[in-house]
Amino acid sequence: REYWKDKKVLETGSGCGLVGLSLSAAGCQVILSDLAPLIPQLQHNIELNQDGLHLQKNQVKAIPLAW
Repeated sequence: REYWKDKKVLETGSGCGLVGLSLSAAGCQVILSDLAPLIPQLQHNIELNQDGLHLQKNQVKAIPLAW
């Protein structure tokens, strides 16, 4: 966990955000990215897990990225 603390991660093609949310729980600042139609679901998953993962405000963000 100490290794990941304060690292910055950009996850491309995040899908449901599982990997990025797991890294945020380890202390990373994470940007989850995917195609625009998937961003509302990513944002919903962030909100659902905010309290359970003890995430700081703005520790995880979801942005659209056409790749």
